[in-house]
Amino acid sequence: MALDKTKFDPTGSGSKGGAPKIATYQSSSDNIATIEGAGYFNGIGNTGLKTGDLLFYSGTNGAKLAQVAVSAAGVVTLPLKVALA
Repeated sequence: MALDKTKFDPTGSGSKGGAPKIATYQSSSDNIATIEGAGYFNGIGNTGLKTGDLLFYSGTNGAKLAQVAVSAAGVVTLPLKVALA
């Protein structure tokens, strides 16, 4: 499947200068491996996610928390991931 932007919620806006922002994403059709796949979050890079933000995401087989890295071209990677029980 693909990223469903309606399921992305940038809950911590950072409007008070706080960093990092904490965003959430929940997929009812994709598993964790798919969500962590290359390019999955690129559609919201540089607009919804920034380097250093935290992303709590869940899929059909679990949930994880990751720190986000975004390149200047809007490519989103999740280099540091922690599985949640």
